[in-house]
Amino acid sequence: MANAVIKAAIKALLPEGALWMPAEDEDLDKFLDGVSENWDTARKFLYDIGFTRDPLLTPLLDELEREFGILPDFDLIEYLRRQQLSALKNDRTDAYATAQDLEEFLNNAGFDVQVHKNSPAVDPALFPGDILVTTRIYDTLPAYLFQCGGATSFCGHIDAACGRFDDYIYNDFEYILPTDPKKWPLIFWVGGPATRDPGTGALTSIAPADVPLNRKNRFIEFILKTKPWFTWAILVINYN
Repeated sequence: MANAVIKAAIKALLPEGALWMPAEDEDLDKFLDGVSENWDTARKFLYDIGFTRDPLLTPLLDELEREFGILPDFDLIEYLRRQQLSALKNDRTDAYATAQDLEEFLNNAGFDVQVHKNSPAVDPALFPGDILVTTRIYDTLPAYLFQCGGATSFCGHIDAACGRFDDYIYNDFEYILPTDPKKWPLIFWVGGPATRDPGTGALTSIAPADVPLNRKNRFIEFILKTKPWFTWAILVINYN
């Protein structure tokens, strides 16, 4: 349809006279078909450029992902890439984000999870899961190839060299849930449906939610981008 409109516009611009009235399916008519198709390609390109900043329609998806701090994941279908980028661009992700903000953000990014506030506060140890506070923190130590008393640690061994190592040992910093009730309200859960005591409103159970294993890192990244820095998240999640 667009080609037909462009072709009609081109024909309207032609000079008057029988010479410029192309017979259908003859050489000049086919030439005008080619010109109109070429112009339509340019029209489509210029039209799409207007959606450069729209994650759901942008023709420059890779570039827009990088602009918002996402490395393109080519293992994901394009729809999911656009969905999570749209959530990151348009949803509220600041220091004052609420549990509802985080839940909406994660849902819009394609994660079927719920966010549960610890209010009224209960001991977070009642509902265990992976503790998420900040990005990974760890100590590194050289993984020495030879140590005193080792099976192959003897003078003259071909690889025996003082201080030699080819890799590192990574010791992750482990967070311990606080026992002080005053700190419990700063902890929340991300998981599946929960039940609460009908009298007090306190949490009584949290079911695990499912998150695809290949989206685990993105899931954690989005929580860290959104949650207030002073809060702790407990992830009640099955990665599969």
